[in-house]
Amino acid sequence: PTLTPTLPAPTPLVPPSEGGLWPMLAGDAAQTGFVAEGLMPLSANPRWSRNPRSSEGTGLVVGGGRVVFGVAGGAVRALDWATGITAWESPLGSKVIGAPALYVSGDDAVAFAAVENGGLYALNLSDGGLAWSKSGDELSGAAYGLTVGGDGALYAATDTGWLHAFNPLTSEAYWSLDLTQSDSFYAPPAITGAGIYLSSAYQALTAINPATLETMWRAETLGVPYTPPSAAEGLGAVFVGTDRGWVYAFSMADGSQWW
Repeated sequence: PTLTPTLPAPTPLVPPSEGGLWPMLAGDAAQTGFVAEGLMPLSANPRWSRNPRSSEGTGLVVGGGRVVFGVAGGAVRALDWATGITAWESPLGSKVIGAPALYVSGDDAVAFAAVENGGLYALNLSDGGLAWSKSGDELSGAAYGLTVGGDGALYAATDTGWLHAFNPLTSEAYWSLDLTQSDSFYAPPAITGAGIYLSSAYQALTAINPATLETMWRAETLGVPYTPPSAAEGLGAVFVGTDRGWVYAFSMADGSQWW
C-alpha cells in the first residue's frame, strides 16, 4: 500500500451517541442501518412525493437538508428535504453507479458520486457545483463502492480491486490499497474501528486491518455477495447476503462462519 500519513485529516464525524448524524447509505459507515437516537416519530402521510419518471435511478442518501440520488442521463439530483422541490441537478456525462455518499460536518457539506466511465465527482451540497473530481485512471477503475467513514475519510472501492481513502474536502489520497489479485468490488465497504469489510465479486468477504492495511481474513461465500457488508460491532459479527439466496454471519475478529 502507498501511505501518506502527513496529510491533514478532515474533521471526524460526531457519533450518533453524542448527538451527531452519520449520513450514510445504510444509516452509518458500518452499513448496519442503525441510528441510535435523533429520529422523531413521523406521520404515516407523506409530506411530499416525487415521481422519478425513470427506472434508472440510484439509491438515496440524505443529509444536510438534501435528498441526493443519481438519475437517468448521467446526472445527480438533490431535492430539498422539507419540500421535495429540486434544489439542483448536476450532469456528469456518464451513468451514475450506486448511491451517492455524503460528508457533512459543520459548514462543510459535499456529495460524492461515481460514474460508469470511471470518474468520481465531489459536488457542493448547497448548489451542486463541482468541488473536485478524479478520473478512472487515477482510481484504476470505477468506484462502485463509496462510504464516508466515522473518521471523516471518503473510502472508494473499485471494480478492479482497488481501495482508496481520500480527504473528502481536498481529494488528497491518504492511501491506496491494491487488492486486484484477489478482489473486485461493486458495493460500499463497511468501515469500523475494528476493520474495513468488503464484499468481493470473487465470492468472498474480505476484512482489512485499518491500522496496517493488511488483509486480516477472507471468507468464502456461496454466490457473489449481493449486499454491502453489515458490521455489527456490538455483536462482533459481519453479515452479507449473496445472489444465490444465502445470508452469512462471520466473526469480525477471525472470519469464522457462525451461520
